[in-house]
Amino acid sequence: MKNYELMTISKKALGEEGFETVSGLVKEAISKVGGEVTNSTPWGRRKFAYKIDKETEGFYEVIDADLPASKVDALNTRLSLIEGLQRYLISAKDSK
Repeated sequence: MKNYELMTISKKALGEEGFETVSGLVKEAISKVGGEVTNSTPWGRRKFAYKIDKETEGFYEVIDADLPASKVDALNTRLSLIEGLQRYLISAKDSK
């Protein structure tokens, strides 16, 4: 298993409760592809550096997870289907 960092942005219109729901769905998606969430750090509502889909703010969260490298594409597919998830980025963490 390899260590990954997942940065997510949820839509501002969801509010705090909706953000928590989306966060749970993201963590569930990681588990369903055989990964394990090791840490989760919600950053709360933040302004964007530029507009995304005509929006200027969103709810940020950084999730650390251990995941088989062969399952990253499956996770991408699952994340793209989560309604309310505006953007996400999966990055491999340095193994130093």
